[in-house]
Amino acid sequence: MNNKTIEQKIQRTEKEITRLEHQKKIKQHEAKQLERNRRNRRIFTRGGMLERFMQRPLLLTDDQVYQLLQTAFNTEAVQTMEKALKLLPLGTSDFENLRHRDQIYVDKTDMICELASVPGKFFFARPRRFGKSLLLSTFESLFRDGLKNFQGLKIEQLWTDKSTYKVIKLDFSRVKPEGTFEQAQRAILIKKSNRTLINF
Repeated sequence: MNNKTIEQKIQRTEKEITRLEHQKKIKQHEAKQLERNRRNRRIFTRGGMLERFMQRPLLLTDDQVYQLLQTAFNTEAVQTMEKALKLLPLGTSDFENLRHRDQIYVDKTDMICELASVPGKFFFARPRRFGKSLLLSTFESLFRDGLKNFQGLKIEQLWTDKSTYKVIKLDFSRVKPEGTFEQAQRAILIKKSNRTLINF
């Protein structure tokens, strides 16, 4: 390989780096704009909720509204509610973490036991935020670790299979649309300690 070829490769690499840096800045700007829009919507929505509970909102100054909220949120009932909210598994899709943190879990493991006992293939088609990932994580924990994370749940009395199984987990949420096929393969088949069998 001569010097000219090396120089050309360096130039192409530098151009690609510049292009990727520009693309990164665009994505960062888009992410900030999206977060700003979400915040604005949240402020408008919650401000509207607050005004519904005020008899004459136009007569109150901003300072008076602030003092009103400060007084309302310092009550024991609100503080108890905030503690309870910390136990809600909002955004949690990992069953094992949920159980270890002692978060609130609606026990439907009897249905999971029934479904896991039926041979065949299943396709779960539900809207976003309906708990599909948590459900699959629950199955993963059951087959990989047995009843280790199910103490006190209904399935503990129903599940009779003492065996544990290897689990292959394919996570398509990690796939970037602009990536290559090889990058997609690596993203989907993640090696996570002893949990995933396949690694490229």
